Amino acid sequence: MRLVLVLHAHLPWVRSPEPWSCEEGWFHEAQWSCYAPLLAMLEALAAEGIPVPLTVSLSPPLLEMWRDPIATPRFAAHVETLLRLNRLAGPELRAGAEALEAQLEAAAVNGSPGASVKRWAALEGVGGLELWTTAATHALLPLSTGRGAQLAIGEASFRHAFGTAPEGRWLPECAISDEVDAALAAADVSHTVVDEHAVAWASPGPPSLGPILSPRGVAYLPRHREATHRVWSRQHGYPRHPAYREYHLDAAQWLAPERRAPLPNEAMTGLKYHRVTGHEKKALYDPAAGRAQAEADAEDYAAWLEAQPGETLTLAFDAELFGHWWHEGPYFLGRLLRRLAGSERVRLCRARDALMESELAVASPAASSWGRGGSLQPWLNPLTGAMARHALAVRREIDQRLPLATDPRAADEAARAALLLEASDYAFMVNEDRAAGDARRRVEELAESALAWSVAAMGSGPPPPPTHGPFRDEAPGWLAACLTRG
Repeated sequence: MRLVLVLHAHLPWVRSPEPWSCEEGWFHEAQWSCYAPLLAMLEALAAEGIPVPLTVSLSPPLLEMWRDPIATPRFAAHVETLLRLNRLAGPELRAGAEALEAQLEAAAVNGSPGASVKRWAALEGVGGLELWTTAATHALLPLSTGRGAQLAIGEASFRHAFGTAPEGRWLPECAISDEVDAALAAADVSHTVVDEHAVAWASPGPPSLGPILSPRGVAYLPRHREATHRVWSRQHGYPRHPAYREYHLDAAQWLAPERRAPLPNEAMTGLKYHRVTGHEKKALYDPAAGRAQAEADAEDYAAWLEAQPGETLTLAFDAELFGHWWHEGPYFLGRLLRRLAGSERVRLCRARDALMESELAVASPAASSWGRGGSLQPWLNPLTGAMARHALAVRREIDQRLPLATDPRAADEAARAALLLEASDYAFMVNEDRAAGDARRRVEELAESALAWSVAAMGSGPPPPPTHGPFRDEAPGWLAACLTRG
């Protein structure tokens, strides 16, 4: 059986001009807790000659933040502050503190965000990775009025990073529709991942739940829901085990304010010393027990995969599960890759290779997402509908004004804010009640910025403060031109 493992690495644009902001802390924590350990694990396997033919999607906001001249140089100071805080941990936290010390020191030496692109590129050449990207600002493409712009600008960001265009593309939230299929075909996207029901409900119904080819020539790999949920599910997935490190209980919740400087009082530290335990009072984390459980779970998962029928099975996860949400995730994944390298039943391969070896039924994927119920409900419901309508109204205003622009730099600022306004992250945060107030505030700020810059672009008003946003490499007017073309 061919096994396609896809990791989608993405953060919304959280670059902040202010040091030690909560947004910047989010970026730095994802780097030292997730991306740096994942890279180190894959590099170690490749150095041992163990193939790592994964498919990895790197979102444009993440790529742009990795080379940001303001946030990236602050990473070293952020990690050094966390090391200082960790060294203040009491003797009862010794085991967890020692594990954090080793992780933070490794990130300080070899985990800089600025080196990430080169390291991923090297793994593509030596380890056999397939690298993708996604829509420019992770827009929910079925609801976007500028699908072509989202895809074109996302590709341009990838080209700046790696020098080539990716063959495959990740669909934000695995959201597909007939209009998105047309946009992918127009952008020469070869293949992507959808959720299982996009193929199960395809027209005409395919003979199996394997990959399909749309009439426009785009190949779709269906994410295997049961296989994914064995890892991802909150209720039944591996990360729920009591031996694993607890994600939610951060040192910020009990650390005295005077010991937190210079971290702001509302910021989480990323330092965690307890294990999942259960709903009762949390016990202290034992790193050795956590790793032993990850090894056992990796073996269990490999055996389960080997018992599955079919010719091609696709797994797809947010990369941040491995390390950020699930501390032991990179170790679990490393053990799984090592175990499958010797399997006679399962062969790990890149998405494009699996498709080249497969006979694809021709069918149109059903409109769907990987959201609850397979619909767009998490992003379009009574909680988020007002945000969606507001964003659409702003886009209509922008679309009317940009063709009249006389200042290409101001037009690009309007386009930048409008693109960021389409990010799927804000509605998801509101729907899940995760920093919902911050998400609503950010949407309002972007809407105001987009409208004010569009007026300035026509020479009808003064320029507002600059939009802190990505995509500043092209000639003035390029972003606005992409948005105008849609």
